[in-house]
Amino acid sequence: FLGQIHKHASDREKIPQNLANPFREHTLPKEAKQSYGFMSDDTLRDILTAIPRSSFDPWPAVVARHSGMRISEICSSELREVDGVLCFAIEDAKTAAGARLVPVRESLIDVVRERKPSWVNHDAISKQFGNRKRKLGLDRSQSFHSLRVTFTTLVARAGYRMEECAWLVGHEEGK
Repeated sequence: FLGQIHKHASDREKIPQNLANPFREHTLPKEAKQSYGFMSDDTLRDILTAIPRSSFDPWPAVVARHSGMRISEICSSELREVDGVLCFAIEDAKTAAGARLVPVRESLIDVVRERKPSWVNHDAISKQFGNRKRKLGLDRSQSFHSLRVTFTTLVARAGYRMEECAWLVGHEEGK
């Protein structure tokens, strides 16, 4: 982009035309996009159980696997009962589509009610998860965000339409 600006200025005689463009002919590394892989339930189980728990709480990862929520959404959401259904109310979302209600899986209701108040530091939870998976030798494609990818993949495989998948995880339609 700087090369284009230099050329534009030179073409309009805003800078000397014989001045070499210092922004051309550079081979800069391209920014690598992070791609998150599908995480099998066996891999998740290995991450959650391979190392003694100490202060690590495995439940946010289990919630992410069964809801498709981001770790920040799990931590910043409030629990709200809507029509008799316990939900994570996500209001401070990454996008407008991200503001939504996510039902708590029935088998997780008791755990979520008990443990949710302690899930406040999403960076710490993500870091602990990452440390555990690295100790197992898993690469960067396997991360906490992989649980979200896994959820959307399994929802699509179950036959839900793309719009329904997008709605569940707070994506814009068609993303």
